[in-house]
Amino acid sequence: MHNAMLPPITLSPSVEAILVGITDMDLASIKKGWSVLRHLIWSSQEFLPSSEEVELFNLHGLCYRLGKSSLYVYSHYYVD
Repeated sequence: MHNAMLPPITLSPSVEAILVGITDMDLASIKKGWSVLRHLIWSSQEFLPSSEEVELFNLHGLCYRLGKSSLYVYSHYYVD
């Protein structure tokens, strides 16, 4: 089992797909961005999305059956 206090080495395919859809970046850029920023992102103490971010997440996440708990369950542990 993955230690939820450490960022996963890679994102799940569903999370990658939602990020591609939301950011219009290609998959290689998403993977590179995660590898560079994962520790910084994971160490964030607070996550307060804007209304626009919630709408984007709902638009792209629901087609992959992702909800906010898929990304932030118990100290940032994602479930896929």
